Amino acid sequence: RFVMMNLDGKTPQELGEPAAEALELSDRWILSRFHQVVGQTNHNFDTYGLGEAAKGLYDFIWGDFCDWYIELVKSRLREDATSKSRRVAQQTIAYVLEGILKLLHPFMPHITEEIWHTLTQKSNEVLALQPYPEIGEIVGEALEKTAVENQPSIETENLSAKLLSSTGKTEAETQKIAIANLSAKSPPLEKPWSQSQQIWDRVVYFLSELPDEVDKFFGNYQRQMIVVGLLLVAIIALKVVVAVLSALHSFPLIKPTFELIGIGYTIWFVSRYLLTSAKRQELAATTLSLKEQVVGKGETQQLLLPSSQDSKPDILTQDSAYSDLGSQSSGQIPEKGKINLIDRELEQQFDLLIGTIRTIRNLRAEADVKPGVKVPVILQSGNSSERQILEAGQSYIKDLAKVETLTITPALETELKTTMAGVVYTVQVLIPLTGVADVAALRAKLEKDLAKVETEIKSLSQRLANDKFVSKAPPDVVQGAKEALEEAKQQAEILRDRLNRLSEEP
Repeated sequence: RFVMMNLDGKTPQELGEPAAEALELSDRWILSRFHQVVGQTNHNFDTYGLGEAAKGLYDFIWGDFCDWYIELVKSRLREDATSKSRRVAQQTIAYVLEGILKLLHPFMPHITEEIWHTLTQKSNEVLALQPYPEIGEIVGEALEKTAVENQPSIETENLSAKLLSSTGKTEAETQKIAIANLSAKSPPLEKPWSQSQQIWDRVVYFLSELPDEVDKFFGNYQRQMIVVGLLLVAIIALKVVVAVLSALHSFPLIKPTFELIGIGYTIWFVSRYLLTSAKRQELAATTLSLKEQVVGKGETQQLLLPSSQDSKPDILTQDSAYSDLGSQSSGQIPEKGKINLIDRELEQQFDLLIGTIRTIRNLRAEADVKPGVKVPVILQSGNSSERQILEAGQSYIKDLAKVETLTITPALETELKTTMAGVVYTVQVLIPLTGVADVAALRAKLEKDLAKVETEIKSLSQRLANDKFVSKAPPDVVQGAKEALEEAKQQAEILRDRLNRLSEEP
């Protein structure tokens, strides 16, 4: 409902796909996560892992899409209607939502069908008949348009070069012939040419293209032609051998001699290659080696694969299968204006941003900071890569964690007191509480909680120190008391640590 309210009544088709060069950091992250899930879901379907597919979709939809991406783009969706950033956010969120509905349709057919019709406004189509999502690409329209406009006519260049080499004419004369030949393919704009001239031009063009076409044909079908040639040679050789044997049969004693030789060779072959398992494996290896020499190693391996693997990519694990797809840097756009949508490096960077936001939220809750109050935050990390990631995503941190001022530093100049601190990766997250929360009231609350926990620790310790309780009580009761004591000690340690961090003493 939130997504549809912010699409201005437009469908995903009307909004179009976002251009690659216009995607922002959060857009590229959600597209990478979406296509990761697409690949995992297709793989789980292929291996009959319906439960794993459903769990992966649940985690992505509620975790990445709803909890994070929608929150990240809310500020962009509130911008002016002419904002380019708002347009890209609409395109991305509509693209991913429609893909989610397609992914969910096998599990929730009725509700996804209704939502899809509302989203796309296609009354004459059915979601069940739409193609299932596959890992794809986003095209950079501006880049591709520029490349097409600046690209010379390949057909004209090739034709001119071939006519120059074949006819010996000047470049100007050759260009005239090439342009005339290309013009003959479409209705003439000026004076129509004679039929004989058109035929002659086509003959010249055909002859100029013939050598390349022949080379291309032999290059594309070289292996197949070799196989056919070998078969023809084998057939001819077989006929020659048959003719020779037929002639030899007319001589006395030749026929029985060959029969004895055949029987002897058969006995030798069986004893040499077929009697034991090791010998049979040796024969199979020899046969495979000969097949690779004739057909080729790649084709031989494909012949040995099951048919179910021919049409689907073998997606084994998230780490191994998708690492190649996400190998391109998130800041680079490959040629022809396309980018691979799965970017493992970007996802790892976003994990740091999400972990930082979670830590700040948890620290705010521990310090009883009111939801509407913005707090100053200090992020300290000696890792330059982590600092670059935090600086690139500082707008997300400020928006989602209610941060007033964000300081990213490689080292702390002085030891800070009256702060709440947490750690994510190697980043230390600090929230100074002076002027933000009632430190005295917070300290009093922590002291009260600590006293309560210490009382519980004392009671449990006395109970476990009683030999009668330990010997006569049921084992599960004794074990429960031990676990409760250990948990109470951990809680006391956490509360003492918080009290120490709230200390105002230098």
